[in-house]
Amino acid sequence: MRAASSLSLGKEVRARKGAHVTGRESYVAQEYDSKKINEALGLLDELAREKKGELLGMVTEKYGHLKSALGGAAGGMRDQARDTLEQGEETVKEFASKIDGDLHKNPWPYIGGTALGFLIIGILLGRPKK
Repeated sequence: MRAASSLSLGKEVRARKGAHVTGRESYVAQEYDSKKINEALGLLDELAREKKGELLGMVTEKYGHLKSALGGAAGGMRDQARDTLEQGEETVKEFASKIDGDLHKNPWPYIGGTALGFLIIGILLGRPKK
C-alpha cells in the first residue's frame, strides 16, 4: 500500500512539473490532495474543540468590559432617541395644526400653489425628448 502511495505521489510531482500525465494519474493526485486536506481540516477541528473553553475564557476576560460599557451607552442613546422622536412629533403636530388653520382661513394661495406646481411638472414631463 505504501509503494502505491509513493508511486502516486511521484506521479503527482510529475503532474505539477508539467510532465505528461494520464487521466488516471491526475485523478489519483487529486484524490491524494483531497485526502491530505481533509486530514488537516480534521486535525484543526479537533484542536478547536479542545481549546474552545480556553479561547472563550480569554475572549470573555479581554472583552467582557466592553459589554457593560456598551450596554450603558446603548441605554443612554435609547433615551436620547426617544426624546428626540417625541420632540419631532410635537413639532410636526404644531406645524400641521398651523397649516390646517391657515388653509381653512384662506385656501386660495394653497390652491394656486398646488396648481402652479402641477403645471410645472406637466410642462417638464410633456416636453418632447431629444
